[in-house]
Amino acid sequence: MNDVRPSKGWIVRGRRLLVILLLFIFAVLAVRAALDVWMGRRLNDQIARLEKQYGPLRWDPVRKLDAWKTWPRRIAPENRARMIDAAAARVTLSDTYEDLFYRVPSTITADQARGIADENRDAVQLAIRAARLQHSSWDIHYLAEPLNVPNVMDLDNLSKVLAIAARGDTDAGRADEAVADVTAGFAEAAAMRAEPVAIMALNAMAVAREQMEALKDILGRAEPSGPALAGLAAAIDENLVASPMREVMLGELKRSRFIWPWIEVGYFEGRRAGERSTAWTRSVAWFVRPVIRFMAARDLADRARAVDAASTPRTGRAALPGPSGMAPGEIRVGNPPAYNLINAGDLDTASIGLAATAVALRRFRLDHGTYPNTLDELAPTHLKTVPLNPYTGRQPEYVRQGAGFELHARVALPPIPPGSIKIAGVSSPWEWRVPR
Repeated sequence: MNDVRPSKGWIVRGRRLLVILLLFIFAVLAVRAALDVWMGRRLNDQIARLEKQYGPLRWDPVRKLDAWKTWPRRIAPENRARMIDAAAARVTLSDTYEDLFYRVPSTITADQARGIADENRDAVQLAIRAARLQHSSWDIHYLAEPLNVPNVMDLDNLSKVLAIAARGDTDAGRADEAVADVTAGFAEAAAMRAEPVAIMALNAMAVAREQMEALKDILGRAEPSGPALAGLAAAIDENLVASPMREVMLGELKRSRFIWPWIEVGYFEGRRAGERSTAWTRSVAWFVRPVIRFMAARDLADRARAVDAASTPRTGRAALPGPSGMAPGEIRVGNPPAYNLINAGDLDTASIGLAATAVALRRFRLDHGTYPNTLDELAPTHLKTVPLNPYTGRQPEYVRQGAGFELHARVALPPIPPGSIKIAGVSSPWEWRVPR
């Protein structure tokens, strides 16, 4: 009898522990279910508010930079983006000039510039033809997949070829041909700029600045005709948008809206081609789904604030509410931080505005024989309105200097890292000194 009683006691205690454990599990699942329903409704309500404000948050990942090769009906043959893509693919880097190709055009000799331009004459002419077409974009978005990575290097090479061709045409006294080269470069930047993805927007800015350097050389050493400058002004105007980073921030919001539902079902690294979730990841995702939905709601809210910041003039941005855990006006979303991207857009707006103003000044001089006393005289004939510096909210600084002019835009540049080396032959895109 004494041997049986302890075993029954253990059985009773074991049953009690089992009941307690089952009750605990039931309580946890009940709390989890309640939180899941609550966070699901909260997330759906937030998505509905965002779509009411920004439109449908659809993000199509099945596209590619040269999508016209696979889906020819999506992009017509006369589309500018397709022709620029084809021109970029024709760029030649021969052994003779390969080492020189990545130098600043002003640092190579006239013979070298002419040789590089001659090797790539077909690519240059095709890009010039594309610049005359109606504005268009690739209308594509990207995933972090090998097949969807845009061939940005080809587009960068085309920009360099166009800048070098402009240098060679300027040396040869062919001012209008040099302007046509630069016009094609600005048209390339405009087509890239239309894409709602950071890498294309940043490369569009780099392409535009490369063409600005070539344009300064043209205006300083040559006399292009009025019609040539009018075509260039139209291409520059396509790059002069009020909120250059809004589409990028909106693209980030759409991408986030696309990824979070996949994380909810176990794709913790996002949805990728060929990837399969496992029973373990699906189970974990199901259990922590309330937390995932909470994180998704906060992430979407932060990215929406970035869209608002990119849509707001710089002077009014400090009053906006900041993302979670950040001070008002501090925008840091994604990688790289959204604040840095938005600031890059402000810098780009300031530099593009100077380029547009410089071309308008030269056109004014062709029409009137002299430069204007103030920039207000440029509108509305040579400029719709004088572009304003986003950092000051005022017109750029303009001074007539001898036979030419100077333009300056005061901007807030990020700190220069220690040990940085200034590239020889490159001037500041926020300072224009045209001697004639």
